[in-house]
Amino acid sequence: MRKALTTMSIALLAFSLAACNGNAVESPTSVPAPTQSAASAPTPTPEPTPTPEPAGIWDQKYYVDEFKQPTSSAYIVNNTLLKGTFSNSATTNSALSVKILVDSSDIAIMLYEYGSSQVKNASSRSSESYSITMKTADGTKHSLSGTMYSNSDRLFVSEQDEKTVLDALCEEGTVSFYIVQDDRTTTTYLFDAPTSNFKEAYKALI
Repeated sequence: MRKALTTMSIALLAFSLAACNGNAVESPTSVPAPTQSAASAPTPTPEPTPTPEPAGIWDQKYYVDEFKQPTSSAYIVNNTLLKGTFSNSATTNSALSVKILVDSSDIAIMLYEYGSSQVKNASSRSSESYSITMKTADGTKHSLSGTMYSNSDRLFVSEQDEKTVLDALCEEGTVSFYIVQDDRTTTTYLFDAPTSNFKEAYKALI
């Protein structure tokens, strides 16, 4: 009898466990949301920094008065010395530096032999004449003339040739100058002038 009860108890217990297991609801396991690590994050492509355009060599400056104060009269000049060569009876193809000055009425060229010794007309009585050959960027050659007046330190382009020089400097490219002193034909000057921003500077001047 006791054995039958024990067997029945075991059967009831097994039935209860089976019932519990059948009704059990498995709770869902929460899955953490994926996190984006710094290593896997997309790297933004930086915008390329534009290369600034060169400003050019031509600047606007102002004449000064007797007190060394700027006046309202402006002119254009190259802020970097132009380079070339000069020859005379004593030297051949030596270093030359050049400044070109342009205002509303004149175009003047300042020549520096050996890069620093400025060419001047020391005579108080007579002017010196020069022949100028100018070659534009397209290869066209123009015959011009110029004068270095007495006690002057610059060569002035003749008035009738100023427009030709201005038109050339306002075009893109490089303008070349070959200058010969008329009464000393062994004295010559050769240099190039990049036009860069000359046109913009000249428009601001006039």
